[in-house]
Amino acid sequence: MDLRTRFGLPDRGSQDSSTILVFDGADELLGLVVDRAGDVVEVEDDHFEEPPDTLKSDSRRLIRGAYKLEDRLLLVLDADHAFDLEGAQKEDYVT
Repeated sequence: MDLRTRFGLPDRGSQDSSTILVFDGADELLGLVVDRAGDVVEVEDDHFEEPPDTLKSDSRRLIRGAYKLEDRLLLVLDADHAFDLEGAQKEDYVT
């Protein structure tokens, strides 16, 4: 499933690379296509905040919350909603 499509972002260009993150679901392996995967980051629980109000309502349900880091905002994906196939549109799938 392509997260760009789920978040309503424009398609990546044909020259742009992508990465597939694989999740071991209860009954099957699931994959998310993302622009890139970053480093593993340790965060403090007390820095967790609710999803920002600036997120559109459709995108908002895909985000559990956020951590404010020194130089960026780290959004926490709600994988259960990201893989909610009933909530996904057909074009979200990667074939």
